Amino acid sequence: MTTHNVALYADVATRVRRQLDDSVANSNPFYPTLTTTVPTNTDRESFDWLGAYPNMREWLGDRKFHQLSSIEFEITVKDWENGIQLPKKHIDDGRTGYFNNIVQGLANEASYHPDELLIETMENAQQIRCFDGAFFFDTNHALFDSGVQSNLLTVTVADPANPTEDEIRDIVELALETFRGFKRDNGKPYMRPTLQMINDLLCVYPHTMDNTFKRAYQPATILKTNTAGTAGAAVPNFNIVVPSMLPLTERTGNYIDVYRTGNDGLFTPYVFVDRQPVGWDTKGADDREYKDIKWFG
Repeated sequence: MTTHNVALYADVATRVRRQLDDSVANSNPFYPTLTTTVPTNTDRESFDWLGAYPNMREWLGDRKFHQLSSIEFEITVKDWENGIQLPKKHIDDGRTGYFNNIVQGLANEASYHPDELLIETMENAQQIRCFDGAFFFDTNHALFDSGVQSNLLTVTVADPANPTEDEIRDIVELALETFRGFKRDNGKPYMRPTLQMINDLLCVYPHTMDNTFKRAYQPATILKTNTAGTAGAAVPNFNIVVPSMLPLTERTGNYIDVYRTGNDGLFTPYVFVDRQPVGWDTKGADDREYKDIKWFG
């Protein structure tokens, strides 16, 4: 015969739920770096993509008012859930310490699930259509007066699976050069001239390239000759744009994505539609019928 300590079970259930909330709040997923989060209260979210603003013109005669170009697209919101059950007898025996790891694991699954969705999208980006009808990475993006533009570049390297440090820097510089050439739907460049260092580049690549990527962006140095004609301390040789780096174990192809994350006010590359935040509930703590307590969200 076993006891049923409702007060104790309820206390443990409350503590576990608090731990779940705290773990989610303290998580650090990467998806906000690449996505604009759009709240919604429906199962389908429609977007009316507005084109670029009209160019300034000299004021001659009456004002002219322009209609912004518009393209609509829709995102279907999906439901996600997860849950665990833990034996009440462990609570009776005072063996609740091991709950902590289980709680942390459940919280991580919830917190980093958007990361997994984003990775899946990135890995299939060459087969996913954008609002302009082209694939996300494609050679024929075109919208009104933008002209045909490509964000799918091919670079020849000696060993595609193991690019050198110089080759990696060349790839990123080519991407940056391509960014500078992109045009809006009104024909004006996306990137305006700036005197500031570009600090919102993010490179996504196979994890096997990680060490080479990090070495590629270590400060290059030269030996400074002092007044006596002998070699002095090493000093930085040049300044380069250093991207943030995201190695992926999920990436199987020998390709590198280079993104601008929108720190300068540009749009982020992806959209995340959030219908409701992660929440938790319990079942069975006050019911003698159940041998376990269930936590679900």
